[in-house]
Amino acid sequence: MSFAQVSCPQEWGKIISRLIQAGHAWSEIKDYTIPQLKLFAKYAQEIDQEKRAVMMADNAIASQGTGKAIASKIKELLGRN
Repeated sequence: MSFAQVSCPQEWGKIISRLIQAGHAWSEIKDYTIPQLKLFAKYAQEIDQEKRAVMMADNAIASQGTGKAIASKIKELLGRN
């Protein structure tokens, strides 16, 4: 969904839902300006996509990697390099 051209109520519902999932409180959201709503929702979507990309990479390593690659990734994730 492109947040630049949001027009229908269903799209606004998705935007508000995404912001709530990202930790915004309804009491704050209802006071946001339209540009703020679009900006925050855009970045929430980008963060979600980055998390999904990392999860896919981690799953690939876990399912296809060697024991050494998996152990190395676990150390990296736990900050034990």
